[in-house]
Formats: sequence, C-alpha cells, structure tokens
Amino acid sequence: MSRYFKQAVGVSFSQYVKQTRLKSAVHELLYTDHTIMKVSLNNGFPNVKAFNKALRKCTIKHLPNIEVFIKKNLSRK
Repeated sequence: MSRYFKQAVGVSFSQYVKQTRLKSAVHELLYTDHTIMKVSLNNGFPNVKAFNKALRKCTIKHLPNIEVFIKKNLSRK
C-alpha cells in the first residue's frame, strides 16, 4: 500500500502528512496571533521542538525567512 501511495503522490505517506501539517502550521502562524506552542499543537506536533525540527527538515521555497519569523515570535504569548 505504501509503495502505491509513494508512486501516486511522490513522497511517503508519513512525509506527506508532515508536509500537510507544516503548510497548515505556517498558514496559521502567518494569519493568526496564536503562539508557536498553540500552532504546533493545533497541527499535530507533540511540542514546539518537534515542530521546529520538522520545519528545518522541510524546504519551504515560498517562505525563505520563516525561521526569522519564528524566532521573532517565540517570546509572544
């Protein structure tokens, strides 16, 4: 089953889920005033550390300054 998914979509199922969660989280970061903790939990990440790790592994071409945005907003409550 996983081979068929990868052939059809181009990435593994787990990678697809991570990418979908990240897209949703980035959208939430940009268009709400939620904290990074709330955004990470809302999008299926167990904590901020897991969210940051997934974000670093993923290349987000249309948001080259996302890490700067996140660092600026870490202290936001």
